[in-house]
Amino acid sequence: LSRPPTKPPTPGGDPSDAAAQIATTLLQEQLASTTALSAAQAHAAVVRAAAAVGVNVASSDTRQAQEWVEKVLAAALAVVDTNLTPLADHLRTIIGDRFAKELRALQAKIPDVSESEVVDAAKKVVQALGAAVDDVGAQFAGGVEEGVPPAAASQMGKALLRRLSAEAVRSKTEPLRRLAELEEVQERIWR
Repeated sequence: LSRPPTKPPTPGGDPSDAAAQIATTLLQEQLASTTALSAAQAHAAVVRAAAAVGVNVASSDTRQAQEWVEKVLAAALAVVDTNLTPLADHLRTIIGDRFAKELRALQAKIPDVSESEVVDAAKKVVQALGAAVDDVGAQFAGGVEEGVPPAAASQMGKALLRRLSAEAVRSKTEPLRRLAELEEVQERIWR
């Protein structure tokens, strides 16, 4: 008996693995940019992403990864970016409501309020914000996944689509956590 011929290894794994790695790297680089990338910057990002995986920049994996990232970013723009302003307003309401609740609880204890109780109250406000951002992030990620055209979603597979969608959403919602920072909330309580 002879063994069947084995396929020589492809640099960076099989083509779908290479495309997935390139897409992940490319998405992270594009999300890290604070402005839209020019054509030259976008090409340089693609070259770096392909090189990081050990794939020729002209490969079909690279082209495929670029298409996937474009589709995920377009879906994120439609789902997340259009809702950030009303979301921030809603989160401010959540912060205000939780702050008022914690402040009332502390005021009921005056004059026996300790510094650790103030810190705990401030942590509860920040935790309420974090939970709200996590919840909306999960909803947005689902919306981004659904917003990617079915053909592209099918090519990516569920795991990669979920990972790229979550990363795109996280990069856009993470700054919302700064709407209430622990030290700021503590300072407001003491006023």
